[in-house]
Amino acid sequence: MSENDWTIRHRGSRSDYRGHEVSFRAATSAGRPATALFRLSDIEVVRMGWASLEGEQILAAVAMAGLGLFAEGLRLGVRPADMKWDFTAEHHRTLLAASLGNADCRWQRWIDGDEYCSASGPGDPDLLSADGPTYLAPTTGHICGSCDMPKGALRCSALTHPLVTTIEASRSKQRALVTAQCSKGMPEVGDPSQCQPGGHSCWRFHPLEVATPVAPPLVGERKVLSLPEALDRLNTAWRTRFGSGLLKELPLLLTSRLAAPVGNLDGFVSRINALVTALEFRIDKKHVPESARDMGGVKKLRAVLESMGLEVPETPFQALGAAIACRSAGEHVHRSDEMTSALEYFGLRSITDDPQQAWTTISQACSEALAELADLLSRGA
Repeated sequence: MSENDWTIRHRGSRSDYRGHEVSFRAATSAGRPATALFRLSDIEVVRMGWASLEGEQILAAVAMAGLGLFAEGLRLGVRPADMKWDFTAEHHRTLLAASLGNADCRWQRWIDGDEYCSASGPGDPDLLSADGPTYLAPTTGHICGSCDMPKGALRCSALTHPLVTTIEASRSKQRALVTAQCSKGMPEVGDPSQCQPGGHSCWRFHPLEVATPVAPPLVGERKVLSLPEALDRLNTAWRTRFGSGLLKELPLLLTSRLAAPVGNLDGFVSRINALVTALEFRIDKKHVPESARDMGGVKKLRAVLESMGLEVPETPFQALGAAIACRSAGEHVHRSDEMTSALEYFGLRSITDDPQQAWTTISQACSEALAELADLLSRGA
């Protein structure tokens, strides 16, 4: 275990009239602990429009956002000092993205646009098919949201081999966690729904263990990554190759900027600005050929890949370049022809007709580009 090989444990949670508070403690084998306390007062809850939510829901969002910030700093090799972080209404997007992230489950599978649960088993009444040891049952985001499987980073790193089945509710179907196994052999896994902060005291979160998904993709599966996921995959591949992160900002904060709904033209401008800011990669000049050191982040990345002797495809950089052009042209009226060309690349006529669809199209193309570059970098590592 290296000195940056942290394990995070839950220290305590509180949710009452004073607000919502979660604390974590991280330590390495070298015994250098770091603690973090994350709080959201009831006044800020009201300002955010979350007063109607249950305390457990708010506490889960605080825990997810706080754990994400704490873990990402550790994964990037930054040893934090003890910290106290007070979330406010200004962090609404970060907390909202965290609450949405609570619905994320690594056993969700996307195949030809449909969603399936791969934690199913032979006794599941909705079982559709089996691919080797993996059983698939149809599901939806709404159904998964009601499942008692610990979600996202709140799930204990030792929880494995869960079994989920369909149960009939009063008006609809639900998925329920039946059993699971513990890689540490802890008996508490007998109630796997409590393998999360505030549940079993043996809960732990290991940032390095979850940096790369453990489960291999299914044969024939087409998993569409979100833009934050694709950025994180590229960041992980870069860190594996060069020992430091590629992104200037923590992925959780990027998620809050990139995953929010667009709604209108201002929303599109905000999303495209966040994307282009994320593409201003942090690349140590020692890795960059001298001729490319004054270039932008994307061009520097290409220069580094080419200097590694890799066969670098053109398409990913065309997509990222077109996205950058959309932002740059939007800031300068005299560059309207550049905007037109960029939109044509994505098959769009305009942004104002449907800003949400325009963003969906551009972000999906950039996600595919980033994922392709991450795979290329991983193969060349």
